[in-house]
Amino acid sequence: MKLSHLLAAISPIASEGPSDVQVRHVVHDSRHVTPGDVYVARRGQRTDGHRYIDDAIRNGAVLIIAEEAPSGPLPTHVAWAKVDNTHEALGLLCAAAAGHPSRRMLVIGVTGTNGKTTTSLLTEAALKHATWYVGILGTVIERWPGHERPTEMTTPEADVLQHTLAQMAEANVRCAVMEVSSHALALHRVTGVDFAVASFTNLTQDHLDFHGDMESYRLAKQSLFTHYLNNSPMARGAAIWVDDPVGATFAAECTKPVIRVGFSPRDGVDLWATNVTLTLDGVTALVHYKGEHTFLHSPLIGKHNLANLLLAIANVLLVDVPLSVAAEGVGALSHVPGRLQRVDGSKHFHVFVDYAHSPDALTNVLAALRPLTRRRLITVFGCGGDRDRSKRPLMATATIQDSDLVYLTSDNPRSESPDQIIADAARGFETSGFPLLTAKLTSSRGYHIVADRREAICRAIAAANSGDVVLIAGKGHEKYQEIQHIKHPFDDVAIASDFLYHQRGAA
Repeated sequence: MKLSHLLAAISPIASEGPSDVQVRHVVHDSRHVTPGDVYVARRGQRTDGHRYIDDAIRNGAVLIIAEEAPSGPLPTHVAWAKVDNTHEALGLLCAAAAGHPSRRMLVIGVTGTNGKTTTSLLTEAALKHATWYVGILGTVIERWPGHERPTEMTTPEADVLQHTLAQMAEANVRCAVMEVSSHALALHRVTGVDFAVASFTNLTQDHLDFHGDMESYRLAKQSLFTHYLNNSPMARGAAIWVDDPVGATFAAECTKPVIRVGFSPRDGVDLWATNVTLTLDGVTALVHYKGEHTFLHSPLIGKHNLANLLLAIANVLLVDVPLSVAAEGVGALSHVPGRLQRVDGSKHFHVFVDYAHSPDALTNVLAALRPLTRRRLITVFGCGGDRDRSKRPLMATATIQDSDLVYLTSDNPRSESPDQIIADAARGFETSGFPLLTAKLTSSRGYHIVADRREAICRAIAAANSGDVVLIAGKGHEKYQEIQHIKHPFDDVAIASDFLYHQRGAA
């Protein structure tokens, strides 16, 4: 690709140097630069890419994109361009270098604090049921016909994202469904993606370690609708959960067609459900939209999953999938990894693993399980290290209303002390008067502190009796536990399953 073609994608404030050379890749890490590459110098939380411009040139960069002019003369074969925001420029450059793959398919972007993964997978299921070629990219997996692998990041960096979308386009994917994190929006990872549909689940406290306050967090989410969708040449419309007041605001500010989704019919709701039944076998309902109605049955559990189901139906209605086909499609998804995932092994009580790692997510999943629990609801949870400390006591408080017995343990402590994280969370119990129990007391209401997560899971299951439900919350689908920057193999589902197997064998 000609350097001049790339520069046209970003409209730099100033530029200098040769413009007729061929460039190979767009790179944002100087260590990965090879001869003929473009280097984009970004300022991050930990370092500043401008410090490594000389390294990039030594490695063969032919174009430097920066937010400031060079401090001295560059080699004559190296061009430079100055822009206001190199994060934004990176997205635009990567999209141009990849041939704008989002213009060769429909892209559905799902954002919100909770429910992104479930809503995305339900949307994928509905499109597959409509016999579409579909791609999906999110917290758990990236997948399209002929390709599937687990992922580690909800929304990848712009270069990886555009390359992935280009691979989907080459595989004749008609629609890509992707989770869009608030980090990705704030850091312009999705700049250069032309969304067809933008979808909103909810907004509750999370990620304040990054955004600083709820208003900044809200504005990041809002930009998917007011900036990305409103300015997209591919836009079909937005599907927005308006039972959340933030969603109602987003709907009012979106200039594209909006399907407003809620639990029940009222002014300002376009798609809703009646005749709802919630059991441990799933949810049934009648779904209503524009004078039509259709039956919905899904094995997913809980009222919060009904919200995800309705939103996924709205997502595909915007790309012209019929209502009945959409409902049949979302109902075909049997489970979502690590989202109220049932762990088999006991005939007398139920064990579930869920990714809930925020106060609101814990509240929702426990509220879903409480009315379905005949006796006690036993909860295992911890809080992540190097993340928003203010939510730790709130997470503890969130477990109190519906849990009878709680095991407070470690999650991913990362670089922090597990004991300090647990102490932060325990303050929520202390201020609420929820009692700390002695080690052997499992019949009373209260909480135990068990720092070792494996031990906490096993003790919670061992404490369960007939009619009880055990919830293991926080890590969900994850296959590791991160301690001091090392990811150790760890799987909540496998640990619970193994303990149930040996418990049954010993009975």
